[in-house]
Amino acid sequence: MKKNFFLMSLILILLIHSCVYKKLHVRVISDISILPVSTFMNSCTQCHGYEGTVYGKSFWDMEDEALRREIEGMMFNNAELHPDSIDVDAMVAYSISLKNNEPFAVIVNSKSFLEGKVDNLKIETSPDSKVEVRNDNIRIRENRNILELFYDPAKVKKIEITVKRNGVSSSFDFPDELWVQ
Repeated sequence: MKKNFFLMSLILILLIHSCVYKKLHVRVISDISILPVSTFMNSCTQCHGYEGTVYGKSFWDMEDEALRREIEGMMFNNAELHPDSIDVDAMVAYSISLKNNEPFAVIVNSKSFLEGKVDNLKIETSPDSKVEVRNDNIRIRENRNILELFYDPAKVKKIEITVKRNGVSSSFDFPDELWVQ
C-alpha cells in the first residue's frame, strides 16, 4: 500500500513538473534575435518548401522534444545561424504551428519594450494572418507580417493577442506567453 502511494505521488509530481516546465519554458521575457517566420522564409524554404509544404512524413510524426533537437541542429549546422535557446524555442513553436496548420504570432522584443528601451512591442505573424488585440488603449501599426503595438505597459498589464487565418484562430496572453502555443 505504501509503495503504491509513493509511486502514485511520484507520478503526480512528475506530471505537475512537466506541465509547469512547459509553461515556464515560454514565459521568459526576452528579445528574440532570430525571428522564426522570416528566418524560415529566408533560410528554410529552399529545402522545406513554403511553410514546410515539403517536410517529410517523419516531421509530421515527430514528438516535440525530437522536433526541438532536429530544429536546433538545422539552425546551427544547415542554416549556420547561431541561435540562443529562446530563438530555438520560438522556431520550434512556429514549426509546431505549421505542423498543426495553425496561424502563428510571436512577440520579438518583449525585454526591450518592458525595460523601456523601445517604445513599441513588435509581433511577427505567419503569412496572411490577421491579429486581433482587444484593448482600446493600444495603437497598432501593421507592416506585412510585423505589427507594432504602442501603449504604456504601466497602464496595460496584460494583452490577449489572437491570430487568425483561414478560419482558424489561436491566442496567447502577453506578458505571460511570448507566442502561440
